[in-house]
Order: sequence, then structure tokens, then C-alpha cells
Amino acid sequence: MSSRHLSEPEIAFRETPAPAFSEKIAALRLELSEARTRLLQERLLHSVQRASAEQAYRVSESATRFVGTLLDTLTQSAFQITREGMIVRWNAALSEITGISGEIAIGKDLENVFTLLHTQILTDLLCDFVLNKTKEGVSSVLPGETPLYLTLIPQFRIPESLETVVVLISTTKP
Repeated sequence: MSSRHLSEPEIAFRETPAPAFSEKIAALRLELSEARTRLLQERLLHSVQRASAEQAYRVSESATRFVGTLLDTLTQSAFQITREGMIVRWNAALSEITGISGEIAIGKDLENVFTLLHTQILTDLLCDFVLNKTKEGVSSVLPGETPLYLTLIPQFRIPESLETVVVLISTTKP
């Protein structure tokens, strides 16, 4: 009969007293249980955060659609801008008085859409937007240009999370 040599782990296992071995198993089971609990807590937290983000997105999308519908149906010229001055909405009435289509204006900065003289009053309006003030103004114009009377409405920020504002524009003094 051939004798089999024991490996070091087998020797250590055979030499480990039963109570110490039981304690080691109990400690490993406890560690495994704690790891499972942490994993479940992380999964639950992730699920809650995801549900919250999805709800916020749905509210934001709904508000964005509302503003879009509102601006598209206004007979008064209006556009919506971000704090950085990027145009995110441009209605048909504004296209009529400026001759600039929404397809051209949306996604561009104010400076790239309006003339320099018009841009100064719009820049002033943006500064007031950041300060959360209502402001009216008229742009300076060159001979032959149509003056634009502007009204900034910072209270009309929908959705708030997008930090946008609606600017009403008219070619007649309010």
C-alpha cells in the first residue's frame, strides 16, 4: 500500500483544534452575511436613486413640452434661453419679425443670431436673469433696422432645473 503525503493545508487543517476551526467558520459566515447585507443596501440605494432620477426626468420632460407648446402657440414673439445665452426655443412669431428661422437659431448663442446692437440689450437682460430680476429694454438699432422691445421674465422658468428663461420680443413699444 502506498503512503500518501499530506499537503500543508491538510496538515494545518488536521492540526487545527475543533473549537478554533469552528470559530474560523463562524467568523467567515458573519463576514459573508455582512457583505450580503451591504450589497443589498447598495442595490436598494441604487434603485431609489434611479427611481428618483427617472421621476425628475419625467417632470423635466413634461415641463419642457409645456413650455414648447406655450411658446409655439403664442402670437407674441418669444424665445427661451439658458443662463449661458444659448437659444433653446424660438417661436414662429419671432421668425416673422426677425426673418430668422427656429432651425437656424436654436442651439446657437445670442451673439451668433442677433446683431451686435441687439446683443447689448440681450446681454443686459441675461445679467438681470442671473440676478433674477424682471427687466424691459429696447435695443439700439442702425438706420433701417427694426428696434426690438424686450421683456425678460425670470419668474417664467420652466423647468427650473434647465435654468432657462423666456424673453418676449415686440417691434412696438409696450
